[in-house]
Amino acid sequence: MPSNVNVHQIKKEICEIGRRLYAKGFAAANDGNITYRLSENEVLCTPTMICKGFMTPEDICTVDMDGKQLSGRRKRTSEVLLHLAIMKARPEIKSCVHCHP
Repeated sequence: MPSNVNVHQIKKEICEIGRRLYAKGFAAANDGNITYRLSENEVLCTPTMICKGFMTPEDICTVDMDGKQLSGRRKRTSEVLLHLAIMKARPEIKSCVHCHP
């Protein structure tokens, strides 16, 4: 991971995006997911079974490009595999958001 990446700040931004999605009604209950590619093999992702409107940076998980969870106190979402497939097919894609409005 590049040394100039502030992982905590990115996690805060993911939480803010989740809050906005929830406030606008784009992500009801525990629906939807957000990912951000940190490096060639590390991706931040939202966890399973959490309301996107009430996440904290500590809730965000880190996975590798195969979906193996590398860190995080909560379990990563199974839907991260879809986001990783997109990132593998299109390496220029650095982030993915999907909702269930």
